[in-house]
Amino acid sequence: MFSRRHLLISSVAGVAALAMPHIARAAVRRFRLGTVSATNSAIGIASDSFAKALAEKSGGTLQVEVFHASAIGKAVDLVAGVKDSSIDMFSLAVDVLTDVPNTTKGLVTPFLFPSRDAARAAFAGKLGEFGLRSLSGTGIVGIGMYENGLRHVTARMPVRTPADLAGLKIRVPESPVSVATFKALGANPIPIPFAELVPKMKAGEVDAQENPITNIIAAKLEGMQTHVSLTGHTYSPGMFGLSEDVAAELTAAELAMFREAAVAGMKASHAESNQADASGLGFLKDNGWTIVDDVDVASFMKAAGTVHAACAEIVGADVLAEIKSLAA
Repeated sequence: MFSRRHLLISSVAGVAALAMPHIARAAVRRFRLGTVSATNSAIGIASDSFAKALAEKSGGTLQVEVFHASAIGKAVDLVAGVKDSSIDMFSLAVDVLTDVPNTTKGLVTPFLFPSRDAARAAFAGKLGEFGLRSLSGTGIVGIGMYENGLRHVTARMPVRTPADLAGLKIRVPESPVSVATFKALGANPIPIPFAELVPKMKAGEVDAQENPITNIIAAKLEGMQTHVSLTGHTYSPGMFGLSEDVAAELTAAELAMFREAAVAGMKASHAESNQADASGLGFLKDNGWTIVDDVDVASFMKAAGTVHAACAEIVGADVLAEIKSLAA
């Protein structure tokens, strides 16, 4: 049975044969990777670092072209494209993955980790392996995980406790877990693709949003938002997903190169997040933002039980229990 990828390849084979010598075609293979994030975000940098590492590890025979900022589709389009192999790869925050198992969605449950270092260790180890395996049977092969960042709330006022969220129209990713989280915290969550955040905010459809620092900078929300409240409510992991049909065309050695390149992407995302911590808040402050660093973390942690109960209804109590065990 031919995949859509095979049909696409067949349809251009005659033209390619006239345009390129056989040896050149065999020597270099090119892959399209789509993401919805800006080039200067942790995801954008992880994606570019992945492409660079794969080219180096393969001696230039495996080339990835990265399409940033929804250039070839929103998250839903990228996931569907990888599944039907019309797109080779995606690089997406787990928060925005659509049409994937609830097991995968559970990876963005808030209040799972005592620190960013603990989250990084978990996703570089057994929790990351669990996350990649969760895509089995979907038409997507999980190649590796990396860091999108700690998610914080921005608004036109400080958010120090869950009570400050009451009734607030807040943009969240198109994730049932994110929606359940902010409903449990008393807000009015509105799922919107990242590419539509600014126009929806300008139109007054949302009052607030939540994202990692690098995404807040990339979104350029100055004039629409005034306060960054360092809630750190969710550690947001990202994932490299490869079309199952594409993976089947690779040798074991080539697939290993993809996985090794994903590790390079993960390390680059960590470095970018560290840089955001070191200088990103200063950049935002210099651009008129008020940094709210006296968030009552204890009050948010006290709400974790209610939030986890809401998330368990989405992903399943047994799945959440396993994720919490691996996170620990």
